[in-house]
Amino acid sequence: MQNTRRALQPHRNDSTKVARIIVPVFLPPGKDPADTVASAGYRPLVAVLQRPAQS
Repeated sequence: MQNTRRALQPHRNDSTKVARIIVPVFLPPGKDPADTVASAGYRPLVAVLQRPAQS
């Protein structure tokens, strides 16, 4: 999680920095991806990614 936060923090000298986070999600057949990501198992990750960056 610490590396994720570091990747998302704005860089002091470069306002064009882009960070990408790839989260593998394995879905059983017929499962809706939106329901999976909204499930309790992904809540901590979603919470971290939605926090504003600290300067």
